[in-house]
Amino acid sequence: MSAQNIPFISQYKPEKQKFWVERLNKVMPDKNFILAEKIDIKSRSNYQYAVVANPAIDELKTFSNLQWVQSLWAGVENLIQPARELGFNILRLVDPQLSNTMTESVLAWSLYLQKKMPSYLKQQSDKVWNELEISSVADTTVGILGLGQLGENSANRLLANGFNVMGWSRSPKNIPGVISYSGDSGFIELAKQSDIVVVLLPLTADTHQIINAKFIANLPDGASIINFARGAIVNDTDLIEALDEGKLYQAVLDTFIEEPLPQQNLYWTHEKVTLLPHIAASTNPQTAAIIVANNMKSIEENGGFSGVAEALIDLKKGY
Repeated sequence: MSAQNIPFISQYKPEKQKFWVERLNKVMPDKNFILAEKIDIKSRSNYQYAVVANPAIDELKTFSNLQWVQSLWAGVENLIQPARELGFNILRLVDPQLSNTMTESVLAWSLYLQKKMPSYLKQQSDKVWNELEISSVADTTVGILGLGQLGENSANRLLANGFNVMGWSRSPKNIPGVISYSGDSGFIELAKQSDIVVVLLPLTADTHQIINAKFIANLPDGASIINFARGAIVNDTDLIEALDEGKLYQAVLDTFIEEPLPQQNLYWTHEKVTLLPHIAASTNPQTAAIIVANNMKSIEENGGFSGVAEALIDLKKGY
């Protein structure tokens, strides 16, 4: 019996696409993952599911009869509208290894800001020998926007390392040791108390540019922002203005509206911005391929998504 063909749809560079196809085929020898570009347009309507990694939406839509897609990314905001239009389900990547990587990044860059490392780097550049006054970890409050799996795990990592932690989510959450807020009033209340804000929200119509002048104005003077979510959650103009005026100490930015970030973008040379190339929580090929295999097996054996509910996206909510 021949292996079942499954398209792999992605905008990765050719060598990276080839790598993923080989990895998936190795883990699932009963399947035959093939690059979308090798499937002729006329036969694309025959496919019911696919594995994707930041696919070109126009290309994704040529597979007009998909029932579900498995993303290799945790963020799937670009897939929501096509899924609503074509009627397919989305599975995001739920990988404990990815979550662990994210919590490490949240801790590392929170300490980077709490220890005033950007200031010491500037002093080195200017050949200035000066000890700075630094608040203790216990006196530093980190506010996490988004208390899903990544947010909750990041909160616990920060707590374990002595930070004071609070969080905000659309609906109330109960995480031991974390002061939790919800709703519009809670959003502003978190801002008023946060020395460092870590953004881990999904990108939806409600969260688009939610980090804006109004939110920033409620932060304590000298606060910092870490964005490990999506670039469009931040109003870039408002953020740069707050940095220029001295309202904010620093911004650590890992995601942007356009990636790679254009060379002319002001963030590249802004002395109060630490710029990262979308690496806060990269997908681990070894663990991700196994998770994809397990998800496919569960769906085939159960005839539905009951075994992968944690990964299934609610298309009405957008996450």
